[in-house]
Amino acid sequence: MTWLFLLTYLIYGFNVYVSNVNDDRHRVRMVHYLRMIGIATLLMAGATCLLGISQNFIVHSMIKFTPIDKQNATESIDDQTIFQANLIGNTIGMFLLCYILSMIYLMARMRYEPWSMRKREQIEKQLRATIEKAMAKLEAEEDDEKKSIKV
Repeated sequence: MTWLFLLTYLIYGFNVYVSNVNDDRHRVRMVHYLRMIGIATLLMAGATCLLGISQNFIVHSMIKFTPIDKQNATESIDDQTIFQANLIGNTIGMFLLCYILSMIYLMARMRYEPWSMRKREQIEKQLRATIEKAMAKLEAEEDDEKKSIKV
């Protein structure tokens, strides 16, 4: 299932970044969907890792009660070894969970602006600055004309 999500993410991501979409809203929507597929992929990958860790716990606990060699039935893994393995596994699981939650938070917060929107904002900012300079220059010229008329 994780591989299916990963392949879907890769194919859709390739489609989003290679396709030539001129509509900015459509591209923003596509990137939003890609982000949601990425979050689902991350959740599935995290669940797969946590299931692997819990499976490791189960195997270690079964080894304790099942002797490895039938002839040496007295040899088995002691409680201290199982406790250490479980502690390490639980620590890894908690760090993995914190990592996944922080990545989901960061991905959900991100805002996407297409290049054309950024360029439009830059052009508008430059246009406003140019208009303000021109208006300031006109006002200065009008003030000079008024002073010259009074004299």
